[in-house]
Amino acid sequence: MASKDVEMKASDSTNNKKSEDSEEKKEETITPLTPVEEIIANISLIERAVQTIEPRFTNRVLRSLTAQRRKLNGKVLKDAVEQAYPKGSNQHNTRRETSN
Repeated sequence: MASKDVEMKASDSTNNKKSEDSEEKKEETITPLTPVEEIIANISLIERAVQTIEPRFTNRVLRSLTAQRRKLNGKVLKDAVEQAYPKGSNQHNTRRETSN
């Protein structure tokens, strides 16, 4: 059995390598979450922990609180609460009724 030699084009391999490199760079450049987005993500984790009775979600939130505390101010908290519980939503009305 005689094997045939196949000549590879150099330009194809460099183009493939460049496209792989650009994809890796896109994956590496993940933008960090804003403090409001972090709070909303934590709210969803707490809700999931309550629904599934899993303490690991709550633990994840508790570990992230120290880093978030440095970024917090009144405006961030207000924006996070307004986005998580918009006016007119069922959760917003329920929370208001229980506090009265």
